[in-house]
Amino acid sequence: MNLDAIVFLHNELDVNRLLEIMMDYDPELVTQFLRAFSLGKAQEVTVSSSLVQILLQTFPHELVLGGQEGFFMQALAQIKSPKTIIVLHLPIHSSLLLQQIEEYYARDLYAFTEQGLSLLEDIERDDSKAPIHVVIEYPKDLRLKRYKGVRSPVSNRFIFSNDPINSSLKLDEFFIHQYETLVQKNWVFLLSGYHLLSPAKLTATFMNAHKSMFQKLQGKAKWVHFELADTVHSKVRSFIMKEILPFTTSIGLNEVELHKFLNRSLPKKVSLEYFLELLTSFPYEGIILFHTHGLYISVDSSSMFTRDEWEQAFRAASDHIVNTRSTFGTQTSQNTGLLNHKTFTKWSFNGKEGYAFTPHLLNPISSTVGLGDTISTTILYSLLHETN
Repeated sequence: MNLDAIVFLHNELDVNRLLEIMMDYDPELVTQFLRAFSLGKAQEVTVSSSLVQILLQTFPHELVLGGQEGFFMQALAQIKSPKTIIVLHLPIHSSLLLQQIEEYYARDLYAFTEQGLSLLEDIERDDSKAPIHVVIEYPKDLRLKRYKGVRSPVSNRFIFSNDPINSSLKLDEFFIHQYETLVQKNWVFLLSGYHLLSPAKLTATFMNAHKSMFQKLQGKAKWVHFELADTVHSKVRSFIMKEILPFTTSIGLNEVELHKFLNRSLPKKVSLEYFLELLTSFPYEGIILFHTHGLYISVDSSSMFTRDEWEQAFRAASDHIVNTRSTFGTQTSQNTGLLNHKTFTKWSFNGKEGYAFTPHLLNPISSTVGLGDTISTTILYSLLHETN
């Protein structure tokens, strides 16, 4: 988990100011930003702590909980289920980070400690720095005249991070010592963060430890969900595919991550059939939760859940996004043309099957950060809650 410093770029002047800072730091960053901006693609880059500090000092920002774990927790907090107990993985005990968690979440939270599971309020804090990621948000249809009139096709974000602890995927020592004893069949694991790894971290010791952990979790927990995220390095993607995903129950991913893990280029025009071709060729046997702009797709060839359960879960996620991401003047729409003017349908393709749904589109949307994590969490909660 980390803190996100949310920076909103409202106009071309704001973007030009950012690009000037990036040009002074590394011209290649400007190229990456403009490409992501023109494609409406979310992207995260690792930079020096000095650039993070410059951005924090230059732009007004709002400090909020971030990281996949942060968004998983926020989604569950917003659902407000009295039957759900949230246990956090906290290798960082920064006073600032824990204070932000407690301010956001009013109910009891737990974390692993030497004694087993302890309330967050009882955990000893330290003065370590909380990891802060700078999240640059930009709106749809923002045009940059200085750069050949390039335009943002959708609202999205570009993230700058310098996060040594999370990027090394340091596991909480108390979690390592306690989880085999504490985890039971009523536990659901929501896991991610592996996209931050560099190939240098993939030593034999690291890979064996994480593979062993996933194997044990698969045998002990009710459900193990893995959110792929935008994974830059091919060696890391290969490790995830071969050593992690076989021990999970479900995965969540978007169109960028789907193409990266299949080593494909993302085309400008897509369709339901196009995504079904890719999803049914994806080498994974569990449930797939796919989300892209205006479309949710599930792959559930074992028919673990019924049609009604999938429709209810998709609608719950769409409604949740409307309720939590709307802002002043937000209008909603649905691109039902993707499903032949339906909002929900069953599909069969290449010997596999699942469901597709057109969620509400928000214009403007208050924030795109953690959108995929929130969608996956809400869908899973609905599915697993309905099946007790």
